[in-house]
Amino acid sequence: MAAFAKAISPVTKPDSSPEHFGIHLVNVETTEERVLPDPSPDCVHTRQPAFSPDGKYLAAACVLISGGVAKIYVQTPDGKHAREVAGATSSEGFTGIAWAADSQSLLYSSDLHLWRVPLAGGKPEKLLFAQDVASPAVCAHRQQTRLRPGEQ
Repeated sequence: MAAFAKAISPVTKPDSSPEHFGIHLVNVETTEERVLPDPSPDCVHTRQPAFSPDGKYLAAACVLISGGVAKIYVQTPDGKHAREVAGATSSEGFTGIAWAADSQSLLYSSDLHLWRVPLAGGKPEKLLFAQDVASPAVCAHRQQTRLRPGEQ
């Protein structure tokens, strides 16, 4: 399954402008495409989808109607059970969303900083070692490489 954001026509979402972005899911084997409902009725745009490593959830940024504030929502891939990730808001927008390898927390970049927020709730933590961050990515596969003596 692949997810991406693209403009949704006013026919699909009658109360929106042609510039409304929503999340589309595509089955890469059958090329069947479907549009997920916005995670909140207050979303103007829904962008930056990211699947959890275990495949159980899809996170996305939602720009709200009022004030242009962005929030992160998590929902199941069928578009149901959407909920706001507590504390993950930005007036500057998000420049990237990634899942931690254990699917228990999200990493996101906002205001040129990297933040981590637990999925179970809690205050976002600014990761001080990461400055000028634009697009986080996480490698969920940990392979330990050992060199033989004499190899570099």
